[in-house]
Amino acid sequence: MSENKPTVIPATESKLCATVNFNWFLKDAEKFENGTRSQPVPATFKALVNGKEAFEELHNRIEKAKSCIDIAIWGFQPSMHFKRDGESPCIGDLLIQKALEGVKVRILVWSMWGNIQTFKEANLGNKPGALKGREKGVTREQANYDRYWFEAIRGWLDEEVVNLQGSIRQWEVKEIEKYPQLLAFSKSPKRTKLVYKTRRVAPQKENFKPRVLPDGTKVNHSFEDITLPDGKGTLLDGSYDFALKNFKSHHQKTVLIDYDRPELAVGFVLEHNMVDNYWDDNDHSLKTAEPNKGKNSPTPLQDVSSIVTGQVLWDINHNFCQSWDRKNKQWGNDAVERDLTTQRSAFTRENYKPNPSLVEDSQLLMAQIVRTYDDPDIEDIMKVYLKNIKQTTSYLYTENQYFRFPPLVREFIAHWERLKNCGRAEGPIHWFTVTNSSDSGLGDGTYTTNEMFKLLGKQDVMPNVAREIKLDELGVLLGKEKRREARLYENIGWAPTKEGRAVATAEFEKNQQEIRRIEKEMAEIKAKRKQEQQKNKEAEQAQNTSDKTQDTQIENQELSKEDANLTKELGYEFSDTPGIKAHICTLMPKDENGNYVHRYKDKSGKELPAEVYVHSKVTIMDDIFTVISSANLNTRSMQVDTELGIIMECNEVAEGLRKRLWDLHTNKNGAANPDDMHDYEVAVKTFEVWKELMKANKETVELNSSPECALREFYRADPTVSKSD
Repeated sequence: MSENKPTVIPATESKLCATVNFNWFLKDAEKFENGTRSQPVPATFKALVNGKEAFEELHNRIEKAKSCIDIAIWGFQPSMHFKRDGESPCIGDLLIQKALEGVKVRILVWSMWGNIQTFKEANLGNKPGALKGREKGVTREQANYDRYWFEAIRGWLDEEVVNLQGSIRQWEVKEIEKYPQLLAFSKSPKRTKLVYKTRRVAPQKENFKPRVLPDGTKVNHSFEDITLPDGKGTLLDGSYDFALKNFKSHHQKTVLIDYDRPELAVGFVLEHNMVDNYWDDNDHSLKTAEPNKGKNSPTPLQDVSSIVTGQVLWDINHNFCQSWDRKNKQWGNDAVERDLTTQRSAFTRENYKPNPSLVEDSQLLMAQIVRTYDDPDIEDIMKVYLKNIKQTTSYLYTENQYFRFPPLVREFIAHWERLKNCGRAEGPIHWFTVTNSSDSGLGDGTYTTNEMFKLLGKQDVMPNVAREIKLDELGVLLGKEKRREARLYENIGWAPTKEGRAVATAEFEKNQQEIRRIEKEMAEIKAKRKQEQQKNKEAEQAQNTSDKTQDTQIENQELSKEDANLTKELGYEFSDTPGIKAHICTLMPKDENGNYVHRYKDKSGKELPAEVYVHSKVTIMDDIFTVISSANLNTRSMQVDTELGIIMECNEVAEGLRKRLWDLHTNKNGAANPDDMHDYEVAVKTFEVWKELMKANKETVELNSSPECALREFYRADPTVSKSD
């Protein structure tokens, strides 16, 4: 079990040095109603990498459940097959089976008023069904099952059959009768053993605005073009405040099995959602299969979840009960359960001993559950990130859907300045990042992503967004100077003395110089934008004549050095050594032959970039600290949505998980995935190896060969600026 060790201070003739063991846990975490608080406790942990491993483990544990199953999830699709062996039932049937056996099943899923989120996000399978097309890879049979499953669990499906008899929709009776297990469950007295609720998020007090944390740390987003004093944002302008205020989500993902049988109890802290497109294996192939036999979604997806035992189960249950007992909408007209906290009040942390025998290959350690929550207002995941980045001395590894929480970088840069002033001998730490650049993966947050890149001096990987934002900023400045122009000119004539006129004239000339400077800078950026547009147009035309030419032109655009040092070129203040050297990467999938590919053809024959959708929310620091959670690296997850994660201080877990993930991404390249990354010199060398790997992968386009591994440098040419997240 990982625990704090004494400080070792070896003295030498030349210098005095100390090796200090940091505390990576959160001391000032939330305090609960019973007087206890979130704290590090004995537990076991095992990472579950990618959907096949995670969902098969979930299926097996649910199948063996004896007393209760508690699911809190962002997305739930009843027709999804967790275990894809061609024989096992879908999750909807499995949960019905457990309810019929007498096991209490509780499902808590995020939804908004009228399920309006389902028109953009299929987080309820085919519910509500009307006016909603199927997701790619989902069959008509699955869509029908989803609809009928929701009717069955509230006891209405058998009535629907009766009402349809003799009507114009009598044909639908035959469709429903294809699912006899649903009809039978709709009429069963055991039906009330399965309870389904939806969860909305309570209004919050503009937590995404600059604020001061309890320890005095100021979290300042400083988004210069956004003002939020009156909440003026609208849906049409896509503003930041409107999206955060009105589209909050219950984003937590946990499962508890047999919580009221402590000797059997296990839990899951998930990143995966229970929706088809989250099922994938380590190959991340573009090849698809039937929904019960393999990956049926066309988009490969990278994700990490975990299974745990021990005292962390109490914290996971506390979180679940707190949400379950609220005034959430329960599906159907059965009696509403709102006393789960009371039912389980006799259980304490001490009832849940960490039990490695329950989970093969699990690690005994100390762990802490942290969360973002709406009521009470908790932001502990953010606190963990802001605290622990200042303890990192060698490297960080972040695998996250989004990479856009600028306060995290600002916090480290301020810390780095203090380190330099205190004489730190080593150079910058190394931040290895795997994220998304695609439209679907990056979402509506290019503005805040650019803010992150600007702080890291990496705007060259999304240059056209950087230029558009700079144009907007310059436009605001130009308008300000233009408004001053007339007043300054009038001041010359109104000046009563020669000396006064000279001063006024000088101010006017200074204003004119500034206007000319801004106009010149804007003209240069617009010229560059026009040049990029022409380059893209030529690339599109080339697609009609030669796919290979198209590939080469697009990749050469990525290889261009014209955008190097773009942050400085655009006039932003940026230190050559901000304290962080960053690799920002995306992942390439494999084709049907098992080769990594930059691009692929869809069914219509159109050439598209090939990219693995990174849904992970993992950060590892110095091979000692690990966080796995539902939280993305963005303001929404840190301060607005509900999130839950587990943090650990354990070398075996941190290094083990890091090596396992890098083994996948580097295609088992030992030099790119060494031991002992806590050693600064090892991190320096590894950073260079990754650089060479990505360079070699880019060059494979011109060589018309397959890349060596999945790693590819982040690059996004699209100039669209989005501010909804």
